[in-house]
Amino acid sequence: MSSRTVSLQVSAYERLRAAKRPGESFTQTINRILRESRPSFRVLAGALSPKDAAAVRDAIAEMREREAPAEARKLAAFGSYRRGRHA
Repeated sequence: MSSRTVSLQVSAYERLRAAKRPGESFTQTINRILRESRPSFRVLAGALSPKDAAAVRDAIAEMREREAPAEARKLAAFGSYRRGRHA
């Protein structure tokens, strides 16, 4: 396993040490803290009423439909570029 040396201000080290659980390495502490702070869309579950959720779905579908021709052109151009047919 490779490692890196990280410099911390004393205040940050003290906070990290305080968050460290018995038997836990600093690496495990950092990974736990970062994993816990990662946002999840699950926290939004139930935030919209069924009516509002349907309105959002409809708006997204409308935007995708409106933007589909431009997206198709981009994909076609990218495909011809990958096949060596670009200008």
